[in-house]
Amino acid sequence: MRKVLKFVILLFIVAGCKQKHPFNDYKIEISNLKTFPEIDAYWNALYLLDQDVLMNTSNIFAQDSISISNMARTAILFETYGNEVYKPENVVPILNFTHSRNSEALLAFWPIMLECKKVGGIIESFGGNFPSYQLENISLTFYNYSLLNQEAKYPELLEALTVLETSKTVTQNLIIAFNNQKKRQKLSKIALQGEWKNQAFANKIEKGSFKFVKMSDGDLYIDSYDVIQKLILKESTKEFKLYKVEYEPFGWYYKLQNNGQLSLLNHEGETLIDYTKHI
Repeated sequence: MRKVLKFVILLFIVAGCKQKHPFNDYKIEISNLKTFPEIDAYWNALYLLDQDVLMNTSNIFAQDSISISNMARTAILFETYGNEVYKPENVVPILNFTHSRNSEALLAFWPIMLECKKVGGIIESFGGNFPSYQLENISLTFYNYSLLNQEAKYPELLEALTVLETSKTVTQNLIIAFNNQKKRQKLSKIALQGEWKNQAFANKIEKGSFKFVKMSDGDLYIDSYDVIQKLILKESTKEFKLYKVEYEPFGWYYKLQNNGQLSLLNHEGETLIDYTKHI
């Protein structure tokens, strides 16, 4: 059975490479699933694609492509068959979400997490009580900020995600994320604007660093763990500049002072972290 599933994975990869936007192929292959055993086998193939391919891929752009591919197939399963296609013990949608480092895709896929929550089951406890695992991934991906032991913040963060609902389907929003990823892939770094030590917790400096870099499109980006995200200028004064990450959901932003001091602030202007310059 595992050999059969690996063959299916190979077909998945080939289909994904056939054209620039393989999402129509996904719809066709999923619409051809006629029985529950066929759907179960498809879920199993997606699981192996995550475990055997995505988790063993080191190239960030390849990871993004596989991740969005996995998310799109899961979303199309829900859009085609409803949440009845999801069984309470199924971890695939959760892995789709938590193994993605594409912040825009996470927001696009969030409604699938809510559909899984309606069904219940393993999502209630996977990685901690829902929504701790999911919110942690969003926070780390957008801001490299950990929400560990900050459950009191969950209600307002969930409310912020609810406000982001759009008229587009999950698949349509994933296509947009996919296209934006392709555009970022073509960019090159022009100039370093600043560099600070990694710090996901206010009281703990970690190994490595993140940077503000000017890219070849003329815009400023944050480069963290080899993932680049566009920075949007919110405010500029003689003393500091305020930047938010493009598409960020919580209203958090960076304050960069003229002396190079950088801080992460929440939506109320409270300091979450003061970063240390990387020397």
